[in-house]
Amino acid sequence: MSNLFLGLISGTSADGIDAAIVRFDDGHASLVFGRTYPWEPELRTRLVELGQQSAKLTLDDIGELDVRIARAFADAALQAMADSGTDAGDVSAIGSHGQTLRHRPHGTYPFTLQLGDPSTIAEQTGVRVVADFRRRDVAAGGHGAPLLPGLHAALLHAADEDRAVLNLGGIANLTLLPAHGDVRGFDTRSGERIDGCLVPAPSRRSLRPQRRLRPRRQGGRRAAVAPAR
Repeated sequence: MSNLFLGLISGTSADGIDAAIVRFDDGHASLVFGRTYPWEPELRTRLVELGQQSAKLTLDDIGELDVRIARAFADAALQAMADSGTDAGDVSAIGSHGQTLRHRPHGTYPFTLQLGDPSTIAEQTGVRVVADFRRRDVAAGGHGAPLLPGLHAALLHAADEDRAVLNLGGIANLTLLPAHGDVRGFDTRSGERIDGCLVPAPSRRSLRPQRRLRPRRQGGRRAAVAPAR
């Protein structure tokens, strides 16, 4: 099995589709390539309106959006492989978060809803796809962000001090990394969803390639890492 994986995510601010190709070697994660690909303007406007609950959806709308979002994710994955010179056959799996339309981890019936059909992504890219990361965590009483605490623990844990990692996504979340004891992670407040309303995001940005993610040398840099199961 190849040690290359491709991660896809679009945050609740819908400022673009982040694609990262990551290599795992001997317990280390190295960013091979990363780039944010812009949404089609009309589709992004629709997603932002839905995220702000200012638009209504029918069941047909949900089904069509599920496929439209998946096709956009697949296009981003294909473009990332082309831009980085990576062959699809060299990628073990694509980890796709999808686009969050609703996130309600509290209440009598907690739920989280992401669209972006993984089967469509697999068909368009020819690469196996791992998806639906959040719902099991919500069902278990979590806030629906199970991957970041594990990543933070793997890359940033220290046996001689307690640490905390703040991830400023559309909704910010915090990971607590005690020197000894259980790792904990939870949502805190809206993050880039507010910033995105105040400061226009660039339509495209690149991450420096071939940088090894090490906790004491990277000053809090992050990459979207989506390991396959």
